[in-house]
Amino acid sequence: MLPMKWNELVTDLIGCGMTQQEIGAAVGLSQSSVSDIARGLTKDVGWSVGASILSLHQSRTGKAVSDRACSS
Repeated sequence: MLPMKWNELVTDLIGCGMTQQEIGAAVGLSQSSVSDIARGLTKDVGWSVGASILSLHQSRTGKAVSDRACSS
């Protein structure tokens, strides 16, 4: 299994109009932690945060992680 690219998922969410603050509030992280993920400084986010990011990504984009695009 390939490693998850959390920074790409966070970047997708930002591209869909979310702020780092909003993402953090939704997944239980600070804005600075979300920034670290987005910049690739944090690569291992842990199970619960990872599950929250995946769920948020799917709900905001309407796509599976492999599709990675904003829903219309």
